[in-house]
Amino acid sequence: MLKRIPKIRKSDVPRYKWLVSYWGEDGKSHREYFNSEAQAKSRARELKQALEAAGKEALSLSPQRLALLKKVEKVQEELRQLGSSLEEALDRGRKQIQAERFSPVWEEAVGAFLEAKSREVRPRRFSDLRRYLWHATRFFGGRKLGGISRTELLDYLGKQPSVWTARNVHRVLSVFFNYSRMRQWILNNPIAEIPVPRPKPTEPQTFSPVDVQKLLLYSLEHDPKCLPPLVLGFFAGIRTAELCRLTWKDITDKQIRIQAGKAKTASTRIIDITEPLSLWLDACQKDDPSQPVSPSNLNKRLRKLADKAGVKWVPNGMRHSFASYHLALYENAGKTAAILGHTNPSVTYRHYCALRTKEEAKEYFLIKPPITLPEELPFRL
Repeated sequence: MLKRIPKIRKSDVPRYKWLVSYWGEDGKSHREYFNSEAQAKSRARELKQALEAAGKEALSLSPQRLALLKKVEKVQEELRQLGSSLEEALDRGRKQIQAERFSPVWEEAVGAFLEAKSREVRPRRFSDLRRYLWHATRFFGGRKLGGISRTELLDYLGKQPSVWTARNVHRVLSVFFNYSRMRQWILNNPIAEIPVPRPKPTEPQTFSPVDVQKLLLYSLEHDPKCLPPLVLGFFAGIRTAELCRLTWKDITDKQIRIQAGKAKTASTRIIDITEPLSLWLDACQKDDPSQPVSPSNLNKRLRKLADKAGVKWVPNGMRHSFASYHLALYENAGKTAAILGHTNPSVTYRHYCALRTKEEAKEYFLIKPPITLPEELPFRL
């Protein structure tokens, strides 16, 4: 629809004598050139008739259509202020509707995701993905993936029993929705704009030297299969997940080699074996070199062992204890960080500085196996 009445005037272009200028429906000025005044007047008459026809049509609109037209103009102005356009908004809305209607249901998407990840991630990581996603099926089962909103995910995170659980759920769902976006099942990751739940800062919990000695001696006498992971955790600071992947061929008389495929950080690190670690490793039952150093269900067995030994079990306490006592004894964050596999010594210092005294650290690293081992041990040194 034209915005103004067309005008006829003489042309400044040598090839043409007359021109017709007018404002088009695109909001831009237009010019058309003619050789004769009659041609220009004829074209101007056509444009004027089109303008009058459009005006009559506008006058014949119903009140409802006029109200709708005003709303459209208002939305256009709001979108313009946001740097967008009505066409862009309509296109994005259309794609969103398509995603909501044609995306797979939750169970189908989760099944495809887990099948793909089963070939890419470690068994323990895969177990976490499967557990958290199938638990979420209670809330999102039967729903189209594209119809799950950010608000619903925020409510779901708020129903988790702890901040740590909510943090793990957020991590798993983020990976899942990123995969879904890559498969073009959804337009955007709905959980990406939700902040990761952060627990209140707390000091790492550690074991006292007395409790460490209780655990080691009880394991030595009653559960020798748990002794190697206890020794490696308390005197080498190896993560529990890494202990579950470590085999005896990774341990020599002088070093422990944690290969990239077994390390959390996917980078190889080597830990030198010194006392009291060497003495405790000598007291351990060593299986076939290809066998893991830790029994199955390690966390469950360690908690049970601690309960029988009369010690309160601290999650991640073995690694935290080693780091705290080692830093207190040597006062060298770089040295402690290298053993732990931290790339930044300042992280080690910030987490473990001043948790234990130097006197406690000396007592900790003087813990050694008894000279005479229990007779009922099912092995010989």
